[in-house]
Amino acid sequence: MIAAVALPSWHLFYNRENDTALQLQLLRTLQFARWESQARHVQVGVCQSKDHQTCSGNWADGLLVFIDDSDDGLVHDASKILSVVQENAENGTLYLRSYPSYLSYLQFLPEGLMRSRNNGTFWYCHENTDQPAWAVTFNQAGETRVLYADKYGVIKDSEGKPLTC
Repeated sequence: MIAAVALPSWHLFYNRENDTALQLQLLRTLQFARWESQARHVQVGVCQSKDHQTCSGNWADGLLVFIDDSDDGLVHDASKILSVVQENAENGTLYLRSYPSYLSYLQFLPEGLMRSRNNGTFWYCHENTDQPAWAVTFNQAGETRVLYADKYGVIKDSEGKPLTC
């Protein structure tokens, strides 16, 4: 009887803790890439990586932070990889929407600005849900912030468009 009551509560607690850890991991990765671009005076890229060596897979698989001296958002030399981030996105998907143009990677200039002059939003969805658990937005200056659900439980990107799973 106690297990029937405790198990759903434990599951919600676990999801909330996992969501927070994943969100912080993404924020730290973006901040690290921005700081490294400024400290090293080079262009630094962030891409999705399934194998933790090349830009591949989807955002929930993992992330690479690398010196992008080829200016193409791809890792050409393993010695240029600055950080490998293993995402803990169990049973969920991490999405990216950027505008005005779609990006499959991010680039930070030595000044800390975004190369593409894009704004964008990452958001995370649990499996079999309609609404995202959380969202993180970034602007052209490379600054990030967490987006929260409104009173209707909807999270909107910085253009005011609802994020859906």
